[in-house]
Amino acid sequence: MKKLLFTLSFAIAISAMAISSYAEPHTDDPGPGHWRQDGKGWRYEFDDGSYYAGCWFIDFDSKWYYAKGDGYIITNDWLQDYDYKWYYFDGSGCMVANRWIGDYYLGFDGAMLTSTTTPDGYQVDYNGKWIGAGTNSSNVNNGTYNFFFENNGADFFSISGNTISINADMYGYYDEQYIGHKSLSYTLTSNTRYKTKFKLAPAVDCTKQDFINFYDTNESMSLDLTVQNGAVTEIRLVKLR
Repeated sequence: MKKLLFTLSFAIAISAMAISSYAEPHTDDPGPGHWRQDGKGWRYEFDDGSYYAGCWFIDFDSKWYYAKGDGYIITNDWLQDYDYKWYYFDGSGCMVANRWIGDYYLGFDGAMLTSTTTPDGYQVDYNGKWIGAGTNSSNVNNGTYNFFFENNGADFFSISGNTISINADMYGYYDEQYIGHKSLSYTLTSNTRYKTKFKLAPAVDCTKQDFINFYDTNESMSLDLTVQNGAVTEIRLVKLR
């Protein structure tokens, strides 16, 4: 991950905790820093041993992150900030903007839209949920299906807890029949089998976290899954290039 250039100044100004929660006393000028990953995740550390904690920060590609109190960035999860607005962070920890996550739309500033019409013409209620959303129709709760994700920001999937939300073109896996552009949610269980695959390589079994980390919004990808009564029994993610 890339070196950061600056932090969100108001996050530090409003909360002394953002300073007091560094691993070691944090000087006014901590000097250069770097990303570090361990078994718990990623955090940005400075050469004096301190790290961002309890605050927003941004890298030079204008990608926003949020460091929790222990310094580790939020990934594949929601955050309700002090302004009571909701934000979502993808698998690499970047704040999502201008796209759907399941039945919810994140605006240009990353905040979830509520009680309005989204830029692509859909209405969301006061909780931010798409008003047209409902339970999946029974004919897509059982079977094996294929979804395609172009790197256009409109097609995506996300995993939050035991739920996978998908927004993409959907096909029957065996007959290749086009079903439609769908926004669906399925349940992941302890028995769900995860696989990843490069285009010309065989599929390999992996953990749920490795599956999440394999997803790359800058790549064209496909997702194959088998569901029984709305629960995913097997799921495979393929990089097409």
